[in-house]
Amino acid sequence: MPGTVVMGVIFVDIKGFPFGEYHATGTNLGSIRFVHGGVARNVAEDMARIGSPVTFVTLGDTTPMSREAMERLEAQKIDLRYSIRVPQNGVGLWLAVMDEKGDLAGSTSQMPDTEPLARYLQERGEEIVSGADSVCLEMDMGEELSEWIVALCQKYRKDLYCISANMSVVQRRPDLLRHTRCFICNDIEAERLLHHPVSRADPEAAVETILHYGRGMGLRSMVVTLGSAGSVYYDSITGDAGHCPAHKVEMVDSTGAGDAFCAGAAIGLTYGKGLKEACEIGAMLAASVIVTSESVCPR
Repeated sequence: MPGTVVMGVIFVDIKGFPFGEYHATGTNLGSIRFVHGGVARNVAEDMARIGSPVTFVTLGDTTPMSREAMERLEAQKIDLRYSIRVPQNGVGLWLAVMDEKGDLAGSTSQMPDTEPLARYLQERGEEIVSGADSVCLEMDMGEELSEWIVALCQKYRKDLYCISANMSVVQRRPDLLRHTRCFICNDIEAERLLHHPVSRADPEAAVETILHYGRGMGLRSMVVTLGSAGSVYYDSITGDAGHCPAHKVEMVDSTGAGDAFCAGAAIGLTYGKGLKEACEIGAMLAASVIVTSESVCPR
């Protein structure tokens, strides 16, 4: 049984950490680390680390860093039967600079070539989706691919969760989100989508914002993470809406916390939890990532 099927790409994260106070326009002595990353890859590994069955549909290439990334996923018992290899440019790169608190100060990314994966999913998509418990799709891989997977999830009545790293497809095609079980994003992404500010300082106001503007867009349910202020959520089917506080922990590195939250919430909803409890699971996983230098939760 594939369990939850995650579709997306692998990145290698190159992260810089200053030894002292970070200066955006100055020289910062520090340390540089290479970490396996990518939103979809992180989500898949987070799901596996909490013991949930997961199949990762992705692509890699012939480079040592790609081979190492695949071996790590296999070590977590992630099913890679639907993953493909290409000669080159199968893995993305993310360059990030963190500040002295462990928060992201700036970044840039290089996407891999996703066209081979799109062609593969056109051929094998029905087989993959029909056997899934739910599907998590990285929509940034392309508009046509996203349309195809959305249509398959509707055909086979599978819950779909959108994973987005840069909002490129989501902003062009917000109508696709109407077919997701729940759209999970952070407050910056929510503001870009809803064209309205989402307050971290006032979670009650944030709830009202996503209720009004999210339902106005036809979203079935929505969760917006607010960093240390927790998250807010609503479900138009059950009428459930509210604020889920974050766990108070000492932050080492915030990278991957949102991905862990998404993984926990999606797994909770897939296996019968309500939206409030799903957010609580997500908050627990996010907190476990923040206290480490890894981009995924501890096993």
